[in-house]
Amino acid sequence: MAKVSCFVSYAWENDPHRAWTEALAKRLSQCQIKVYLDKWDCPVGCELARFMQQSIAQSDYVLIICPPEYARKADSGRGGAGQEATIMYGELLTESSPADRFLPLLRRGSAADALPAYLKTRHYIDFRPDRNQDQAFEQVCLRLFSESSSTPQATARPLRPIRWIRVTGTGDLGRIEPVVQNTARMLGECLADAGFGLITGGWPGVDRLVADAFRARLQTAGFSTGDFLTQICDIGRENAFPEGRIIQVETSQIGYTESALYSDACILLAGLGGALQTALWMRHTGKPVLPLPETGSDAKAFWYSINELWTDDLLPGISRQEFQRLARPLPGAAREAVNLLLKWAGRPSQQFAGR
Repeated sequence: MAKVSCFVSYAWENDPHRAWTEALAKRLSQCQIKVYLDKWDCPVGCELARFMQQSIAQSDYVLIICPPEYARKADSGRGGAGQEATIMYGELLTESSPADRFLPLLRRGSAADALPAYLKTRHYIDFRPDRNQDQAFEQVCLRLFSESSSTPQATARPLRPIRWIRVTGTGDLGRIEPVVQNTARMLGECLADAGFGLITGGWPGVDRLVADAFRARLQTAGFSTGDFLTQICDIGRENAFPEGRIIQVETSQIGYTESALYSDACILLAGLGGALQTALWMRHTGKPVLPLPETGSDAKAFWYSINELWTDDLLPGISRQEFQRLARPLPGAAREAVNLLLKWAGRPSQQFAGR
């Protein structure tokens, strides 16, 4: 049985493009994703406009395949791409559908040329021919298997991550103070209890502490680690916690950028330089970063920088006063961070058990 559904919006540009789109749809179908594709679900004689409207309405997500030709048709209202763009733009304008369910996939050209006007401010997944197609596909799956905000809210624990959270910090366990270690463990437990997915870098310090506590909490609740834990690790470096989904990258620098693409938000604990690079890349891509200043080092410097240069669009839905709660004593700041993430994700706050 399919766990999630998506509609694929694309322009009938040429035979190779249609073949690539169908191959992507088949690969998604093999991952227990229900895919609505006109070639499969709208045979000759089908009313195309009704099919498009119904498929967009009933799908959890809409994947929009974007070469420059798609943008031209969508912006001019021509063809099926133009009709679908009208439907999606209408939903965005009326806020009748969560904006995060529309996912642009950049197939060719630049974002300026290939994304329709109504998608130009949104993050895209890069499927251009010279990019790593498997990693791009992984990014799609991580987003599709995150619990969409289009699903009804419930107090029960979600079956899929509500968002993917990158936790980064000091990689050397011997240089982490005991109170910071306890904070990392509490953070892992709270993220698991709240239903978030965890992304780490596989280092033996903060990464290992958070992942170990996260895994233990998932197992207690009867959930699979593989569905909620992703680790982005350098090729050739031993992973300190070899569980969950493992994504290998050639260098740590690539890992900084890749984690920003896979993650929805970031929490920063202490850090000795590399953690700061990850946080900066997250901010560069417009993702929220929550540093816990009482853990020191990178996190402290980053928190003071954000607090001093505060603007209301830094953390959508979170006020400066709420952000300042991250400076509360440890380990309680971990609970505060997860509750801020819940608010950002449109979820009710929780009363987490204290250590």
